[in-house]
Amino acid sequence: MIASLRNEWFEAPWFVVLTIAVVAFVGPGLLWGAWLALSSLFS
Repeated sequence: MIASLRNEWFEAPWFVVLTIAVVAFVGPGLLWGAWLALSSLFS
């Protein structure tokens, strides 16, 4: 995975930055949504 990331970095740095930014913004929201869904299932 690191090797492919390094290869992508040399070809299109903006793509890697964009992917990291999207994961950084969407990841916590997805975790929060999953947590809410699971907690509502068990309550």
